[in-house]
Amino acid sequence: MSIKCPIIEAPEARSTPRTKDDNGSWLSADGPYLTYIKQSCSRQPNLELPDGRNRAIMLCDRQHVRATVLELNSEGKMLSPAEFPHVTQLRNHFSQLRKLRQDGQSHRTIYLVEGLNTEVIALLGDELQVDPMFFVTHERTSTYLRWPYEPNLAPCLPSLIDGNRSFAASYYDIRALSEEFGSFSVGCAESGRDALRTKLGKDWEPTVILHRKCSFWKTTFSNQNDWSVPGLYGAEHQDLHENAYMTTCFTTTPNATMTYLPGKQLS
Repeated sequence: MSIKCPIIEAPEARSTPRTKDDNGSWLSADGPYLTYIKQSCSRQPNLELPDGRNRAIMLCDRQHVRATVLELNSEGKMLSPAEFPHVTQLRNHFSQLRKLRQDGQSHRTIYLVEGLNTEVIALLGDELQVDPMFFVTHERTSTYLRWPYEPNLAPCLPSLIDGNRSFAASYYDIRALSEEFGSFSVGCAESGRDALRTKLGKDWEPTVILHRKCSFWKTTFSNQNDWSVPGLYGAEHQDLHENAYMTTCFTTTPNATMTYLPGKQLS
C-alpha cells in the first residue's frame, strides 16, 4: 500500500536540566489522574519527563486518536463494535457506563485505542484505574537510555510484572512511500518510533519498515464478572521524523507526514 508522507522538521531536542515544573504534567490533562501522577513522581521518577530521545509531537498537541469499544454480553458473545473518533464521545460512553455499574449491571469491555494524547490518557487512566507507568512505557522509544538530566530509568524486575494485568509487544509493519527522502531512518511524528529504509545499489527501496507497539492492560472491578481491557496502539504514522507508534491497529490514515531532524540534509 502506497501512502503520502509530507516532510516536516522534528521538534528541537531538550537539553536543559530538570526543574520543579517537571512533575508529570506532560503525560495527562488536568484532573484527578494528573493529581495522582504528580503524587506518584516521588516513587516513579520516570513519570516526571517524556523520553528525551523521542522526537515526536508532544502528547498535548496530538490530534490523531480514535477508539473502538467491544462489549461482551452475559453469554460471552461479542456485540456490535462502537467507534469513537473523538474524546468527547468516549467520555460520554464512560458516563453512561458508570450509571449502569451503579445499577448493578456487569460489563465486560475491550477498548482498542489508536494513538494517544493527554486527554485520552486522563480519561482512560481515571476510569480504568491504569498505572501511569503503563502509558510511559508505551510512549517511550528508548526505555533504558537517558540524558544526564533524566531520572534513573532502571527496568522493572520481572517478578514485579503481572502478565495477566499488563504487557506490551513490539512488531513491524511494511509501507510503501510515494515521497523520496535520502535517509536510512525516519521517525513517526505521532509516536517517534522508527521507520527504516534501505538501498539497492544506488537506488532507495520504495518501502519502509515501521516499528510498531501495542500495549495491554486489564482492570477488574469489584464485580468479578465486570472487567475492562484497554489496548493501546500507535497511530498510523501521521508524520515521520528523520532519524529519530493500547491493542490492534485497525485502520490506516490516508495522509501522513515525515519529519527530519535539524541539521540533517535530505537528498
